[in-house]
Amino acid sequence: MDFLMVLGIIDSKQVDIFIYIVENTNQSNNTFMGTYKKIAADVGCSEPTIAKIMRKLRDNNFIKKMQKSTHFLKCLGSSLSRSAQGFSSSKMA
Repeated sequence: MDFLMVLGIIDSKQVDIFIYIVENTNQSNNTFMGTYKKIAADVGCSEPTIAKIMRKLRDNNFIKKMQKSTHFLKCLGSSLSRSAQGFSSSKMA
């Protein structure tokens, strides 16, 4: 959770988007593929909210846009992935 606070991700929907990105990242090459429209439908949030968190993630060098709808997660390690999954589980409890 401290990592999310450093990034300025404290809004509930932004956390949901972050978790969605981590959980849907290809672990073999650290790429996330997804349009704002698909993320919005799956997470239940607006496209401007997605744009805001994606900008925060890019500004903090967490992700790099490779091409339209494809991002490389620079900092995704197995411990971060497990942390996000644990946070996701605790939110549902």
